[in-house]
Amino acid sequence: MKFYFDENITPQIAKALAILQEPRPVNVEYLLSKTLLGQGTPDEEWIPKVAEEDGVVITQDFNIQRTRHQRELYRQYGLGVVFLKPPKKSRFGYWDIVNKL
Repeated sequence: MKFYFDENITPQIAKALAILQEPRPVNVEYLLSKTLLGQGTPDEEWIPKVAEEDGVVITQDFNIQRTRHQRELYRQYGLGVVFLKPPKKSRFGYWDIVNKL
């Protein structure tokens, strides 16, 4: 299983969790670190690619859930998605995300 962090979460968190899981067979990666993906890659492009790798995405982007065709796409591909719900009208800070995870 691979855990991917969406671009709306700092890559340092993915790096830190990758270090913490070292002795275990769990991969933690930042979504944009994949050579196939660049910043701003549409969700419709990365959802099937990450699903093919049995990935789970961790994101603050609730639009993926709210947008019908994106929601249907991740469900169709069986992609696991963990939504971190930030406080209203703001995003989580670095340590807020670390604490949630």
